[in-house]
Amino acid sequence: MNHSMNALILDDELYCSEALFHLLARHCPQVHPVIIYTDPEEALEVVRQHPPDILFLDVEMPYMTGFDFLRALGPTSASVIFTTAYDTYAVQAFKVNAVDYLLKPIDREELITAVKKVAAKPQPLNEQLLSGLIRTALAQQQAPKKISIHTQDGILLLLLEDILFCKSEGSYSFIYLRDQPPVMVSKNLSEMEETISSTAFFRVHKSFLINRDHIIKVNKADGGEAMMSNKELVPISRQRKAAFLEWLSK
Repeated sequence: MNHSMNALILDDELYCSEALFHLLARHCPQVHPVIIYTDPEEALEVVRQHPPDILFLDVEMPYMTGFDFLRALGPTSASVIFTTAYDTYAVQAFKVNAVDYLLKPIDREELITAVKKVAAKPQPLNEQLLSGLIRTALAQQQAPKKISIHTQDGILLLLLEDILFCKSEGSYSFIYLRDQPPVMVSKNLSEMEETISSTAFFRVHKSFLINRDHIIKVNKADGGEAMMSNKELVPISRQRKAAFLEWLSK
């Protein structure tokens, strides 16, 4: 990987862009120059006029999502690498249709791997790929209404609408259900998130995954907490609070 590639980072949070900028400078010196934008409208004009080799694109921006940005941009020769603060159903769509995605805080090794992918086989995100990405995301939204959970006694079929929240304890998770005692499963919370794969659920904390349909109230003080339909309070981590409130308002 001797040839240089230029890059543009678009992220409404400057500290995220600067962290990625320094990671690139330290571990991917072949990526230069690197310019940073926090305003999608400004970046749009630049990318249209002078497409970068790599476009690091934030997914969750307040006025224009990464999807909106690409729709407005249209076909481009830039290789797109999504950056996102939280792992959701759409991440799989990003992985299939973009060059890669990077979960914040961005891991050095994952960044190096993503840049190598661009260098080895640039993959411009064109209209066909973009529509495929959107179709995949929409298909993911039609998540199954039931999930099967393997327990010591056998296989349990649970309706997603009956799940209030999941709580992790080490490599195990407890599924809190409507009108039933909690169920313990030998899956960590990331595995539970993958199994449920529904936009009605959100990872509000490293230890909690909650169902929007069972939230009664959200207390915003400090990190905040959500009161669930069984009157239990679930903590919301400060790092995920802004993304959670945005998700809740959609």
